[in-house]
Amino acid sequence: MGSALSIGGLLAIVLSGLISNAVINRGRSETISRLLAAMPAAALVLAIVYPLAGSYAVSMLAMAAILFFISAQNVFLNSAIQDTVPTEVQGQLVGVLGILAGLPQLLAPSAIGFLAESVFGGPLGLRPAFATVSAICVVGSIALLAFNVPAYRAAHRAFVATLSPSPDL
Repeated sequence: MGSALSIGGLLAIVLSGLISNAVINRGRSETISRLLAAMPAAALVLAIVYPLAGSYAVSMLAMAAILFFISAQNVFLNSAIQDTVPTEVQGQLVGVLGILAGLPQLLAPSAIGFLAESVFGGPLGLRPAFATVSAICVVGSIALLAFNVPAYRAAHRAFVATLSPSPDL
């Protein structure tokens, strides 16, 4: 189980890093915003399905795919930060991002426990509670990304406008 998750996460990091590099080097860094929004969208169905899957193997494959998409999203997010945020404040932004990214890890277990016990009726309600919390987190992620894509694109255009062409090019 751990091997499948680790391999999926590492593969996502390598592939999304190569994609980010290629996209930015070709001057198409606005594509990063599309990729950034596509990753949680791709994980949405899997986030709902994995806790409800009847088979352990299907659940594990879905979890590995979710980890793949979320790991890729993190790489695209870091690429977007490096592409638009001044160097002087990148560390601060990454710190705030780390705190915000850690909140679901602190809150989700409590939400799952509450839903399983209070809404879905005890230990048998664990699977629907996982599905509900996963869906809420992924839909929230998609909504926040969609809300912020215009700001990212505006920041990117403003940043690119300040660049002067290199005499070597």
